Amino acid sequence: MERQLNKGDYKRALSTVKQLQGKPGGLHGFGAAEQVLTPFSLFSIYMPWKILSSGDLFVQVPKRLLKAGDHKLNGRDLSYLKPLVDSAVDSIRTCIELSSLEDEALGDSVEKIFLEEGNEDLSQEDLFMFAQHEAGHFLCGYLLGVLPKGYELLKKGISGQHQIAGGNVNFVGFDFLGDIPLNLQTFDNFSCVIVGGLVAEHLSLGYSEGLHSDIDKLDRVIRWTSLREDEAKFHIRWAVTNTSYILHQHKEALQRLAEAMAAGKSIGTCIQVIEHAIH
Repeated sequence: MERQLNKGDYKRALSTVKQLQGKPGGLHGFGAAEQVLTPFSLFSIYMPWKILSSGDLFVQVPKRLLKAGDHKLNGRDLSYLKPLVDSAVDSIRTCIELSSLEDEALGDSVEKIFLEEGNEDLSQEDLFMFAQHEAGHFLCGYLLGVLPKGYELLKKGISGQHQIAGGNVNFVGFDFLGDIPLNLQTFDNFSCVIVGGLVAEHLSLGYSEGLHSDIDKLDRVIRWTSLREDEAKFHIRWAVTNTSYILHQHKEALQRLAEAMAAGKSIGTCIQVIEHAIH
């Protein structure tokens, strides 16, 4: 699988992973996330029929509303997640509001942080934050059945007068932004994976730096789907709740994965770290 990823043969790599999925001695974590709501949660009882991709009319699935004070879903008491969900949703709202005021986005695919001029080294706190953030994307995607195909962490460079560092995780099947049809399950998974970094920061650190281009991308995809404001808020809160539930269940795997990514381990090794941590 790793050789296929390195060669850019992503279709075959994904096929290999699916063949190993759930098999004895294979991959038991890939696509195995227990979720608080089933996929296609975007459709709630108040939403009309929608066409999100050419020729595809998706059936409306009745769902009761996910309100800010609603702490029981599918029979589960999720009240313990409320502080995490509220703080993450507030961070996302702040990111979106600040983004609308900026003339230029910080970047399309790499989260960046500006360092103090003349300081070329990241503090241990910054290192830990970046590792946790990118591990949140990676772990959430893997558990939802979205295969990571590569990542960067702490890539340094120059932007104007500032030293910058950043990272990203790339996934098979997420090479879109309004250019190709977007089905509903991909939209659900994308939304959870894209908020995974920010949720991981709040889960591990209790706060987020808030400088995340992934939230800008989520906002653009949501606007491309032409959701109403109340629908968009509902979907974001669902994505944060679902992601918080997944990552909270697998905090040990998140920590071990962050350590592996900080050490520059390969995709295959990172997947092994996840599998060993959850089984």
